Amino acid sequence: MNQDIKNTAGTDAPQKTFALLASAAQDALVTVRDDLYDFSLLLDAVKLRRKKQPNSHLRLVDSGALSLAQIEWLAEEGADVYTSDEVRKNLQELEHIQDACHKGHTLFAYLHNGPLESEEGSSFGLSGLKSLGPNGVYIYLSNKERERDLSGLMELSDLCRCAGRLVYYHHNDLDPALIGLGREGSWIHLSDSSIKTSDDGTLLADVIREARSAGSGVCLHVEKGADPLLLEDLQKCGAILIFKSALIDYRSSLKALEVKARKHQLKPWSYYLYPIFF
Repeated sequence: MNQDIKNTAGTDAPQKTFALLASAAQDALVTVRDDLYDFSLLLDAVKLRRKKQPNSHLRLVDSGALSLAQIEWLAEEGADVYTSDEVRKNLQELEHIQDACHKGHTLFAYLHNGPLESEEGSSFGLSGLKSLGPNGVYIYLSNKERERDLSGLMELSDLCRCAGRLVYYHHNDLDPALIGLGREGSWIHLSDSSIKTSDDGTLLADVIREARSAGSGVCLHVEKGADPLLLEDLQKCGAILIFKSALIDYRSSLKALEVKARKHQLKPWSYYLYPIFF
């Protein structure tokens, strides 16, 4: 169960406070933005979460509203921190947050949208990510908006799995380099629309096996509705099937696969905030 705490504009402060603290005490994933509540209330919620649910942290989305010191404080007290290069472009700031997460035994998830080549006025590039990887940062990348050189990501993936992980979202045609990326420990997300030929199915099966042998996995998002027999084979290989929407019709040829897929619990760090394909 995943619970987002929305902005409760129009309600009084006590009601808003109660809603956050009540959610923090529950046995569910709780996600809050740092710009919706006062720092003191967020701190109370993080501490309550750690007390009531010691095996599950409150997930804090960093929008830039809090100072670096406040983010560090929350991380040390038990908040998993989710941020991106649209909010934090300074490498030293990210290193400070990761140090705080290490002290608090919490997750630091970093989504990199910008180029991997350093550009003036942009966030740091691949060299900066390589310095974060060995320190336990979970790094998330997608090639939806920008082309990514997979061969260049293999070293990053290997560095990340020392303490964190690289999670990569792949769009368009399958690339044989995905085998190497899986071998180096990346979690890989892709859509069934990338499977266009029987050779693609064979290639993807190899990616899945390599990723599993490295302790990671492949999340296959079922959006187009590929051949059920192929999906079944890939599921047997170890692919984690994620269905875009529930298959209500019990007569669907994919229903049995969907039922089996629902039994699989994804690790919270194997996706960025939500198990959707982006």
